[in-house]
Amino acid sequence: MKDLLIYILNNLVDNPDQVQVEESVDENGLVTLNATVASEDMGKVIGKAGKVINAIRQVVRIRAIKEGKRVTINVAEPAGSPPRVAPEPTPTEETPTEPEETPASE
Repeated sequence: MKDLLIYILNNLVDNPDQVQVEESVDENGLVTLNATVASEDMGKVIGKAGKVINAIRQVVRIRAIKEGKRVTINVAEPAGSPPRVAPEPTPTEETPTEPEETPASE
């Protein structure tokens, strides 16, 4: 399963030399694959609304089922990469508006 995940990620990202996958198995037999990719490739791996990583998880899960195992996949950026910060919104100039006077109903 680790080889399958490496193969998929290497063919998906721009920096395949920075793809690393660590495999661990807990006492219940759950296989955990921790993948690390370059920070500029995170968008390609995760995809819009997580669709790409979910598809990768499904493909690897199919292989795990055939082998009679359970698997979970985690994706992270390398430890040394700077944190991503969302750009600050640019302030817009708003003109103050006076509330309009409505005529009193008689």
